[in-house]
Amino acid sequence: MHNEPVTEPWPKPGVAWYAVSVLLVAFLFSAVDRVILGMLIIPIKEDLGVSDAAMGSLLGVAFAVAFTVTGLLAGWAADRYSRRGIISVAIVIWSLATAACGLVTTFTQLLFGRIAVAVGSQHYRRPPFR
Repeated sequence: MHNEPVTEPWPKPGVAWYAVSVLLVAFLFSAVDRVILGMLIIPIKEDLGVSDAAMGSLLGVAFAVAFTVTGLLAGWAADRYSRRGIISVAIVIWSLATAACGLVTTFTQLLFGRIAVAVGSQHYRRPPFR
């Protein structure tokens, strides 16, 4: 019989559950952030004076394309760089973009704000531990 060294699990369970909790909260806020624009579409459309087609492109195509492209880039970056750093930067981008969307006065500003939201909200879904 040989003695194998006793190793503790990595990461420690407390740290792992903390990370899961933080990512869960980020995911919940992200889900609300994506849905809220659809719930407020009529007041936003009237305030900015845009058509249904423009709002449809904002809610659909623009967000989906940005989300897809950055998803591919996030996968590439997650294999090469610190995932914690990627998540941190992404949450900062996403938070600033969400705040910027609340301050827009034109459709173009809202479009770029939502694209930035898509960019930031994509990256935090990667596991935080490498």
